[in-house]
Amino acid sequence: MKIKGNILLYSIVLITLHSCSSCNTNKSTTETKEPLTRKERTDQLIEYNKAFLKNERKAINRYIVDNELTMDSTGSGLRYHIYETNDNKTVPVEGNWVKIKYSSELLDGTKLYSSDIDGVKQIHINKDNTEVGLHEGLQLLSIGEKAKFILPSHLAFGVHGDNNKVPSRAVIVYNVELVEIN
Repeated sequence: MKIKGNILLYSIVLITLHSCSSCNTNKSTTETKEPLTRKERTDQLIEYNKAFLKNERKAINRYIVDNELTMDSTGSGLRYHIYETNDNKTVPVEGNWVKIKYSSELLDGTKLYSSDIDGVKQIHINKDNTEVGLHEGLQLLSIGEKAKFILPSHLAFGVHGDNNKVPSRAVIVYNVELVEIN
């Protein structure tokens, strides 16, 4: 009986030692793996962002098709359609203050902000923290004109979102009326 007990104990010790040596072998293998170089990390980030932007463009294009929109675009990636025009040729320039009526939503239709709830928005063109794409789009409008803007995430709130309703890397759709230029 004592021999059987010793054999059992000996077997348990051997199994444990074997398991531990396997753990150590695997651990040392992962520890010896070379860390990525700065260039390799940068290349990985670039590839990730290229893929993200490609998917974002696809989502924007799908939104445009699904909603049967006709949109123009700027070099920065802003999509816009001025759907109510007039003969007034005065457009805001950097440093002007403008007032707008607006509504904003995500591509999936989730409502974000609206002048009906939040009041008319006042923006200092290229001088305040409003989304870059909104500044760019407003400079295409004259007083009384209405437009739809689609701001890719890099022209909206970017990686961080707005820490309220806008999530990280969100595309924002605006319906805007330029009410006043000061």
